[in-house]
Amino acid sequence: DTYERLKGRSQKINNLENKEGQGAQDFFYRALEITTNGDNLDKLREFVDFSTLDDRLNGVGSVTMEYKNTVNKWCRERFIAGERDVSGRLISVIWVVEDIDTERRDREELMQYSREVEQAWEDAEEARYQAENANKAKSIFLANMSHEIRTPINAVLGLDTMILRESREEHIRKYALNIQNAGQGLLSIINDILDLSKIESGKMEIVPVEYDIASLINDVSNMILPKADAKGLEFNMTIDPSTPEMLFGDDVRIRQVLVNLLTNAVKYTKEGSVTLTVICNRIDNEAELVCSVKDTGIGIAKEDLDKLYEEFVRIEEKRNRNIEGTGLGINIVTNLLKLMGSKLEVDSTYGEGSEFRFAIRQGIIKDEPVGDLEKLLHERTVEYNYETGFVIPDTDILVVDDNEMNRYVFKSLLKELECRIDEAESGKKCLELAGEKKYDIIFMDHMMPEMDGIETFHRLREMKDSPNAGTPVIVLTANAITGAREQYLQEGFDDFLTKPIVAEKLEKLIGDLIPDDKKRASSVRNALRVMNRDEEQEELPDVEGVDWKYALLKVRKTDALKEIVRDFRKTADTEIDILSDMFEKVLSDEGNTAYNDYRVRVHAMKSSSALCGALQVSSLAKVLEIAARDGDKETIVAVMPVFTREWRRLKSLLDETFGNADDNASDDPDGADAVIDKVMFEGYLDRLEQAMEELDTDVADAVMEELAGYSFDEGTKKLLAQLSSAVTSLDTEAAADLIRRLKDALE
Repeated sequence: DTYERLKGRSQKINNLENKEGQGAQDFFYRALEITTNGDNLDKLREFVDFSTLDDRLNGVGSVTMEYKNTVNKWCRERFIAGERDVSGRLISVIWVVEDIDTERRDREELMQYSREVEQAWEDAEEARYQAENANKAKSIFLANMSHEIRTPINAVLGLDTMILRESREEHIRKYALNIQNAGQGLLSIINDILDLSKIESGKMEIVPVEYDIASLINDVSNMILPKADAKGLEFNMTIDPSTPEMLFGDDVRIRQVLVNLLTNAVKYTKEGSVTLTVICNRIDNEAELVCSVKDTGIGIAKEDLDKLYEEFVRIEEKRNRNIEGTGLGINIVTNLLKLMGSKLEVDSTYGEGSEFRFAIRQGIIKDEPVGDLEKLLHERTVEYNYETGFVIPDTDILVVDDNEMNRYVFKSLLKELECRIDEAESGKKCLELAGEKKYDIIFMDHMMPEMDGIETFHRLREMKDSPNAGTPVIVLTANAITGAREQYLQEGFDDFLTKPIVAEKLEKLIGDLIPDDKKRASSVRNALRVMNRDEEQEELPDVEGVDWKYALLKVRKTDALKEIVRDFRKTADTEIDILSDMFEKVLSDEGNTAYNDYRVRVHAMKSSSALCGALQVSSLAKVLEIAARDGDKETIVAVMPVFTREWRRLKSLLDETFGNADDNASDDPDGADAVIDKVMFEGYLDRLEQAMEELDTDVADAVMEELAGYSFDEGTKKLLAQLSSAVTSLDTEAAADLIRRLKDALE
């Protein structure tokens, strides 16, 4: 380990001469100081430290270190194990220094490239992760948006269905049908927007079904006519009368194409007309519909025709800047027609107008010609009458929905089935009710706060001791995105209904789930609802605040209504005087009895005024009834003076209108009400009995009002009069006894 031994192999190392008495270790230290750039001097000193070299070379052939020299080039310094003595101690090493600058730089470039590749892979993974999260977020957003949009539509279309069921006025039913049709069109658009698979793939699925061509054209007309009217345009339709009434195809997509073309025609037409023409040709046992939309609008220049089919491109944007639109319409139409095996043809004269045409083949289901379309649609409006095929009075149904309006619509849609319906406004309430009472079916909303429908369903199934452990559970949802049905069925739900709920689908589902021994034929129920609209009724004089048409819906006969009005006039003054006395007791804070007596009396006045068609007065009475039920003295004090004034005013108007003309009227057998048969009468009594058990005053009042339209023998009349009094006073025990006596009399 002396410099002299080292010197024997190399006289000079970079001109570094030995100093007297210097050992090999010191020599290396001095060599490092003058041959390196100093950046890693401390590490190099450790590397050439002889005291640790033996250990570092133990078991390995060499040790290496790389560094930069004084001219900033990379070098590699290496100690290679040499001789060892008999004890294994290292007694000599080989010291090598190499120029590796080119090798090192190539290696660094390769490492940099490797790092860049790795970073690119990491960036790609991060982008994929973000895309997946964004896609998931989009799906959640679409599901929530679907729920938020479809929930109010559910209420609108549900209540509109009740108008269609219950209204007997042709113009009201026509308005309601238009609402229904426009609402369904809106739903079709929403379904297109919210269908996640279509948005992601850019494809539309063609779903052929049986459809009524008249209904399709009517829907299109109802959606376009208001837009044309608003611009003062004439809207014409020419439909080939030989077109088959029932066809097979995707009516939703055909409707979408026609509405899109007609909407564009109206948009780009300032004056003149828009015309829809449908011609039917028979080809190979199919109906080829040749549809044309022609307008007298601004027209399209020849050089711009190709731009029609481009996405987000609007022709002559500057000229048409005040016309709303995205530029997607014709592109969507073109793709839809292509999927249905058709194509769009365009003829246009700039400044004069355009015509868009397409021909599409449809299967024929019912080969009866549609004939005069306007006449057919008018007849359908007049003849619309809802009937259900069965009633299930012994059936218990639970509906779970946090939205009160949704629950109301659901109950209204099932009113004709006469089933018993309980409500739960939350998943927690559902589990509570389901743990106490057996239900035949449970309808469960999906999106609810705190505990959603899926979680509630799984908790319900975990309640092994529950009477509803195996009860069918149907999910109600506004989630219309693709795959929703499969998701719910996979969760374990028995079936799936999309909002807005279609009454016929709901009742069919219930009919499939309820055993036959719980169903009864609904002929009695429907017979009670059918009113002969062609029957001529005596016209009653107009009275301010009185709706005779509404009143006749309840009693059906003008003579019976006149009797009711006469009875009202006889007792009106007494009734309001008694109520005024009870009002004073309420003001005197005489406790719950005063409120209850007041409620019973005003309830009876609500019913009697409604029977006369005085809906405003009846509504005021209902406000007072609810206030009395809740002990709301403030509302009673505020409304009572108004109700008293309107009640006395109603009585005065009826006196002025009818005078004494009917006061001395005799009972005329020729003017008697219709005779009710045994089965119908028993159906009324069953319904009334259930209503009184549930304290459903509205239904009970409705039954008594309907019974007032029939004639009975004297004994039955007397019992019915007592029953009416029991219903009015909410005496459930007396009502139950009288219903039993009336049923016994039928035997």
